[in-house]
Parts: sequence; C-alpha cells; structure tokens
Amino acid sequence: MTTLHERLVQAREAVGLSKSEVSRVLAVKPESYDKWESGQVVPRANKLITLAGVVNASPAWLLDGDEDYLQTLDKDQQIAQLRNRIEHLHSVQNRMAVMLDELTCDLDDVENVPS
Repeated sequence: MTTLHERLVQAREAVGLSKSEVSRVLAVKPESYDKWESGQVVPRANKLITLAGVVNASPAWLLDGDEDYLQTLDKDQQIAQLRNRIEHLHSVQNRMAVMLDELTCDLDDVENVPS
C-alpha cells in the first residue's frame, strides 16, 4: 500500500502537472507543497480536498488509498483541463513578453549611457 505522499506524487504526475503548478493553484508556497510530497508534512483537510480536485483524485483515495483508482476524466473534464492549461500557458507567455520588453528597454538604456 502506498503512503499519502506517494499518492500525491502519483496523482499529480497522472494529470501532467508540475509541483509549482499545483502549489500555485492551491495558493501555497512551493516549499510547503514539496514537504507534502516528501512526507514531512500532511496538508490541511481543506487543501487536501482542493488538491484532490486539481489532480482528479478522490480525497478518500489520497488519504488512505482504499480506492483502487484515480477518477477517470470524462471528455468534458479533459477539455476543461486542457483549456485551463492553455490559459495558464498564455498567461506565462504574456508575462514573459512583458519581461522581454522590460529587459530590452533596460538594454537600450544601458547602451545609450555615455561612456
């Protein structure tokens, strides 16, 4: 039988999310989430329930592993999950574009400073 932290890893990997993505969705520090997956700390019940929804596993399975499966995504859930991931990537892309513009401006400023 697997442990809670092993099931957290298994469920997260099954839906193709990184630790940082899950920690962002749950609004917890990445270090805190790392402690959950390493077995150092057990997440609070409210976070565990939210996490179960994020990784598409039942809270009962995450807690005790009694259920023999991760919940299967139906087509609508798969579409919603893919749309959420696309939206997230667009957000990252937009943030990167802003950062690129800022760096370009900074470079222009530095290049235009008289020697």
